[in-house]
Amino acid sequence: MKKTNVLMATVIAATIGFVSCTPKDADIKTALEEKVKAATELTGVTVSDVKEGVASLSGEFKDSAAYVKANDILTSLQKDVKGLKSFTSNFTVIPPVAPPAAKAETEVSKLTDKK
Repeated sequence: MKKTNVLMATVIAATIGFVSCTPKDADIKTALEEKVKAATELTGVTVSDVKEGVASLSGEFKDSAAYVKANDILTSLQKDVKGLKSFTSNFTVIPPVAPPAAKAETEVSKLTDKK
């Protein structure tokens, strides 16, 4: 009976110790924010939330190449942040804006075609 009680107490203590050693979501968020701020390629990326080790990220990128590079960097950071299981990215790529000169040339060509 004593052996059973001692064994049960040991199992309970080990379980409590293991659970308390896992990083909290707030700690994961703080560590990830520090890593994101340190990477110049991730300027504009914000860590919105971390829930059960899954981070929600948002931000805007000037082109698809910057978007792909940011995802690659974040994937590698995943190994460096203890407790981070994965991330969800809510990123947007800013569409290119046509230069005003191109529109003006179109208007000029329309006028010359009418003659």
